[in-house]
Amino acid sequence: MKKLKILLIILLIINSIVLICLLAIPKIEAKDYMTYAIEREYERRKNGEVDTSNDIKTVRENITSFENEYILLSNYCGDLSTGNVNVKFTDLISGGFVKFYTDTEGMNKTTLAKYFDTNKDTIAMQTGITTAEDFANFIKKIQIYKNKDISCEKVTIVEGSFAEAEDDYVRFNVKLTYDNEQELEFTVYLSNSDFRDTPIIIIK
Repeated sequence: MKKLKILLIILLIINSIVLICLLAIPKIEAKDYMTYAIEREYERRKNGEVDTSNDIKTVRENITSFENEYILLSNYCGDLSTGNVNVKFTDLISGGFVKFYTDTEGMNKTTLAKYFDTNKDTIAMQTGITTAEDFANFIKKIQIYKNKDISCEKVTIVEGSFAEAEDDYVRFNVKLTYDNEQELEFTVYLSNSDFRDTPIIIIK
């Protein structure tokens, strides 16, 4: 009987040590693992290590892809598809920027405000911008389109720019690099929720 008690005590001590060891081992955070997996998949695709011939193709061809896209994919936890941002930039780069520049070329502050007021629904749909002041700053930014022959060669999500913003948006910066070595940088606001009265994507 005495031996049985000693054996039970030894087993209790062993169990206690095992429990303490399990509690002391740091837990692997799911987000860290997911971030690693997304980054690894992104790098493999970028380096041509993945056969994408059987991937489901999007309806729209030639969607603009972002350098450092893993920053958005691994940090955004909202309800929207992040691909919506790619589509917005695709539309702007493939003609939207040029049209806005051409339409407003030579306008002063007053005529630009009138243009905004007349076209505010279209402007909001394409850029998410809803104020004349933000639109004026947007037009000032795209003045590099004075050069009719420039071509955007690379679109990059700027490292360290992803952050939470006000009103349930996240924000990050996107840099466009052109063939004449000029660059444009926009701040993008992406809603965490699909159901809202304000634009779900704002580019300014």
